[in-house]
Amino acid sequence: MRLFFLDAGFNGLVTNLLSVTTGITAYDVGKPYQQYTLNAVAPAGTAFAKVEFAGFGGGSVWFDNAVLVESNNPPALTPAVTASFTVYPPVVASRTNYIASIINAGRGAYALSFVGTPGAQYYVQTTADMVPPVAWQTLADSTNLVTNANGGWVYNVTNTDARRFYRSASVP
Repeated sequence: MRLFFLDAGFNGLVTNLLSVTTGITAYDVGKPYQQYTLNAVAPAGTAFAKVEFAGFGGGSVWFDNAVLVESNNPPALTPAVTASFTVYPPVVASRTNYIASIINAGRGAYALSFVGTPGAQYYVQTTADMVPPVAWQTLADSTNLVTNANGGWVYNVTNTDARRFYRSASVP
């Protein structure tokens, strides 16, 4: 079993190897089924992991129920010196704005209903693709001051593209 860690350009960073064929001789029929585990820590800059199951020098190897598990168990932290800090509240107490509904009005027209914070300003952004880096574009005349006590507001869009993605963002 081989586990490769690759950077964003698919360049190899580290290769980890576990030989599961140790102890098999030239005409041996093999070993009984056994469970093997290969644990490794991804180095800094890892964007991809690649796993290979292979037999060397001919013959066959059977693998069953291979599982690749990501673990985000941070290392145990040791006590550190206490540092003081100050938290400043935002100028406008604004919560994350979200899309409450999308209503198809026909012929490419849609009403996007958002919920935000009363008194806060938001604008609508769109993109055709969610593959990073995402290029969000602010829609003209989409800035809105939320006056509804429940935080609701609506923006109407016309979309004739095959697909579009929308979000709202608070005005800085």
